[in-house]
Amino acid sequence: MSPSTKWHIVSLADVVATPWRNGGGVTRELVVWPPQGEWQWRMSVAEVESSGPFSRFEGVQRWFAVLSGAGVELDIEGTRHTLTADSAPLTFDGAAATDCQLLNGATRDFNLMVRGSVARTAARSAPCPPPALRAPPLPAQNALPPSLLDGASGVEPSMRRITESNRFVVDAPKVIAVWAINTWATARFDSEIIKIPPQSLAWCRLPRAAEVTLETDGALWMEIAE
Repeated sequence: MSPSTKWHIVSLADVVATPWRNGGGVTRELVVWPPQGEWQWRMSVAEVESSGPFSRFEGVQRWFAVLSGAGVELDIEGTRHTLTADSAPLTFDGAAATDCQLLNGATRDFNLMVRGSVARTAARSAPCPPPALRAPPLPAQNALPPSLLDGASGVEPSMRRITESNRFVVDAPKVIAVWAINTWATARFDSEIIKIPPQSLAWCRLPRAAEVTLETDGALWMEIAE
């Protein structure tokens, strides 16, 4: 079963917050697939209000990106990672013992979780320069090859910061998603133009290979291989 090919847009303001059992924050679940039964992937935004351990998710690969606030230090099985709103997203095993220490107050963070063999996903932090300084979309031959985008053939998922307009060559079928952080983002796919409001997620399933151009001053780009 696959998501619809239709673009879906979910505004953070329309999603009810679920408090954590330990009182350390709240989560807003933007989308989960499939909607019934055991999910294969899940996207959410968390408001982390106090330091503490993350819940463990066996058989799940996680991607974590700071959206706002001073940032966090994640201790994952004894290895520390300092992340701010300027850092590239971090991927790690959801089953790993992970402790989160706030650097200076609460943060808002984006979480992508992908279960089992579906975990071939790339998330990228994508701040761009002002429109006048943006380069034209990258030619297709300069885009990352699919093997680096989706982790196929044992290659680790690629995560990189996007600093200009980018064109993505997406092999299908895949779910693609864009989270617009603080400003509008525009995705161009074939003849479609998808305008994404700030603090909103746009996602769809691509049934075939395609090129997608993303124009943004700050966004996360994600792909999930099916």
